[in-house]
Amino acid sequence: MLLAALDVRGEGGYVLVPPSTNYRSKAADGATSAVAHAPERLLEMIRGKKEQGHEDGPGSPSQPVSIDVAGPPITEHGRNVALTAIAGRLHDGSRTLKELEEELERINQARCPQPLKRKEVAKIARSIHWRTPCRRARPEEIEQAVRAAEKRFWELVANELRGLGGQSVRDALRAIISGAARYGRLRPDGWIEYDESLFNTALAAGITRPTLDRARRFILERTGIRRAPRRTPKDAGAWVLPSGARDAEAQPFTTHATTRGGDLKNSGVRVVKGCALTTGRRRLADAETPCSRHFSPTNKGKGGVL
Repeated sequence: MLLAALDVRGEGGYVLVPPSTNYRSKAADGATSAVAHAPERLLEMIRGKKEQGHEDGPGSPSQPVSIDVAGPPITEHGRNVALTAIAGRLHDGSRTLKELEEELERINQARCPQPLKRKEVAKIARSIHWRTPCRRARPEEIEQAVRAAEKRFWELVANELRGLGGQSVRDALRAIISGAARYGRLRPDGWIEYDESLFNTALAAGITRPTLDRARRFILERTGIRRAPRRTPKDAGAWVLPSGARDAEAQPFTTHATTRGGDLKNSGVRVVKGCALTTGRRRLADAETPCSRHFSPTNKGKGGVL
């Protein structure tokens, strides 16, 4: 709002003025005329306010976003923009919707001289929480735990990834490990946990939701990876993974290969002979890598890799 009863609209906005068919005003009396040019004095007021907002407004390139409760005050005209930017920074995959909303409300109350209403803060939190979480710096302990767990998981399932069902399990397991690497947090019991819906996991794996349901039963039985129950109906649920930290000194990774796997001899991969199909196809070149290769002419796994 520029002055009382005087507002400024940016390019692309809609304003109902005569002769709009939806315009209703007794003062207009049905008279129509061309839109008048703005007085120079008014233009100076608009330009001055715009430039000031660009320089000092929250979320501007020169003002980094602070997610600290004790951060700089948020002006009345910049509350929505600033709180949306803060919510984007807070949404790193480690918070449920309720936790994100509560933390955003604390910042709203602490840093806004005129705080937004709670329902507006909740609306901002919901609009951000469904988006892909931002990347966050991972503690070294998380990185080590995920790396050890990844190695151990592939050792446990490599010899059983057979047929199209095995490739679906592989794709699901890779998506779960990738999510843990990006968003995982280390629990007090040493397990790794991160929030993600089954739908998003299936989407990342390139498989259907029913296929993921079948695959996760196998994954639970072989690796111990399980789903944590939702805390509230609005939560996405969480994956819980054994960290594998205690198995950091595990044996070399085992995978399927044909007896022609001489090229893997010096790769650090222990080759299991006699696992080739009658068609001569090879299962995996190295399932521990994030982009396992499949050699069949028409292989479902190729779509998952792409």
